[in-house]
Amino acid sequence: MPRGPLMSAVEKIIITVPADLAQRLRQSVDGGEYASANEVISEALQEWAMKRGAGIEDLETLKQEIKAGLESGAPLSADDVFADLRARYAKTS
Repeated sequence: MPRGPLMSAVEKIIITVPADLAQRLRQSVDGGEYASANEVISEALQEWAMKRGAGIEDLETLKQEIKAGLESGAPLSADDVFADLRARYAKTS
């Protein structure tokens, strides 16, 4: 079996899925959308892994943004922000 960059090692596992998902999986294979149930599960797991990786990157970005905000200076009160916005709006109307 050829191995791609994401399949450096293969391990056989057995999973249990709800009946409705098993039926949808079989329908996808029977309909020719996928060659095998293994292909469906492999694709789903690869997408899951990528999504989790993106979530970790998003979390790191959020942490950096929070740090930058905390280091940017003293916070403004909501009253001050809204007063400034009202003054700006009053000048434009």
